[in-house]
Amino acid sequence: IERFIPVTKLKYYFAVDTIYVSKKLGLLVFPYLHRDWEVRYQQDTPVAPRFDINAPDLYIPAMGFITYILVAGLALGTQNRFSPEILGMQASSALIWLVIEVLAILLSLYLVTVNTDLTTVDLIAFSGYKYVGSEPYG
Repeated sequence: IERFIPVTKLKYYFAVDTIYVSKKLGLLVFPYLHRDWEVRYQQDTPVAPRFDINAPDLYIPAMGFITYILVAGLALGTQNRFSPEILGMQASSALIWLVIEVLAILLSLYLVTVNTDLTTVDLIAFSGYKYVGSEPYG
């Protein structure tokens, strides 16, 4: 995995604390209350997520994804249709759709020739935030 994504780069996306997580969840639930959407930089590198609520992180999308799969398993269990194989298929399907979504975004950015500082990991983080909003509804 070090060949594709350096571990130090991944550490940046998981550099969060409880205050950041609570503020970011509030931002995801009530985005219209937020005014400043710029990511802060320090010497040409983005500030760690724990210091900037606008910075993308992978902690919240990862926990949202896991919770989404667990809630899907719970819903299947209440309908007496639960099995570990179905849960694995649900997780694989959701992960494949996330990859397809990110690839579609990358293709769109390429076709429109948009120059951006967003990395593929940033797009994965932003695409993963959708799982946070899906939990209350099952």
